Amino acid sequence: MREAIRGLEVKLLLMGPIIESDDFWNGFDTITGDRDWLSTADLVILPSFVEHRPRRLLQAAAAGIPVIASTTCGVSNLNGVTTILAGDAVALRDAIRECLDKNFRSSKQLIPRLVSQSIGSEANL
Repeated sequence: MREAIRGLEVKLLLMGPIIESDDFWNGFDTITGDRDWLSTADLVILPSFVEHRPRRLLQAAAAGIPVIASTTCGVSNLNGVTTILAGDAVALRDAIRECLDKNFRSSKQLIPRLVSQSIGSEANL
């Protein structure tokens, strides 16, 4: 995720337990999500290697918010969902840029659900 959004003008809303070190997101505009996250989301991203219950993705898709997810999330057939291969930071960055260019020309806010399977090292996006 870090490599995919590096240099993009976005605000990153972190959802779920934050298990990275204190300096993991240094240099990024981040805030911690709350229960009202859906009302401020412009784009929801889940670049997970394993995700069996992508509830936030499903909520976002149902609300008409664009979603980018790895194919392992099992949401490839949903309207409004763009899928990428897990671990492909270049494809994730391209999908983010395409979505932002297509849908959001002003304020941009990314809201990924960060789970232990998709964070923790540079090898994991």
